Amino acid sequence: MKFHLILLALLGASSLFGAETSAFKSKAAQNEAISNAQSDIVDAKQNIEGLQSVVGGLSEANQKLSIRIGDVESALKDDISVQIEQIKKSQAEQSEKLDKLTEAVKALGAAMGAKTKTEKTDKKRDSKQEEKKSSKEQTKSVAKENAPDITKMEPKAVLDLADKAYKDKKYSDAKKAFALLLDKNYKPAYANFMLGEIAYHSKQYADAIPYYRASVNLYDKGNYMPKLLYHTAISCDKIGDTANANKFYAALKQAYPDSAEAKVAPTRN
Repeated sequence: MKFHLILLALLGASSLFGAETSAFKSKAAQNEAISNAQSDIVDAKQNIEGLQSVVGGLSEANQKLSIRIGDVESALKDDISVQIEQIKKSQAEQSEKLDKLTEAVKALGAAMGAKTKTEKTDKKRDSKQEEKKSSKEQTKSVAKENAPDITKMEPKAVLDLADKAYKDKKYSDAKKAFALLLDKNYKPAYANFMLGEIAYHSKQYADAIPYYRASVNLYDKGNYMPKLLYHTAISCDKIGDTANANKFYAALKQAYPDSAEAKVAPTRN
């Protein structure tokens, strides 16, 4: 009986110990779960803070990029504005030059109508000079028979021959060659200019003006334009057309201020 009671007591104690042990294990598990959860929360917070740092860095970089883009756009606008202003200024200068040249061309046309005693005197003098030259020309006829036939030459060869004859002051030969180039329509602006130069240096000023005018009408950007305007002005002076001469001097100084001709040309009102 006592043994039975003892056994029951032991069983009861064993049951109580097992219950206490089970309760202890359950609490430990809960503590571990709470600890793990807290650790996960800490990790999550750290991850969030890391992401926030990355986002902040990207935002700052994006802001700097936006500022840089704005600076580039502003610089480009300023540069384009400067270029536009330069183009406008250049265009205005070219327009002014063109207006002056157009005025000069008109003046050439007006000068064409100028008939003076000087022109008649020049023609009479030239006629006498031609008579004096006739005998000399006869003596040179034999040499000319051996001269090349320029009508059968290529235009480029004729141009070379014409330039050489002009340089050697053989104006008669140069005139024939340049006239042939006009007939062939080979560099007509230059040919007209040179025919004007031949007339000018032969003091046939009234004859020089129409050649100069024809040259300008064909092409007004030749490198000989300063000389053309200058010699036209002088030619107008020589035939007594001072008004048009003044216009050409002014046009020369305005359109080609740095040219040698502009620097020696008189300044007139």
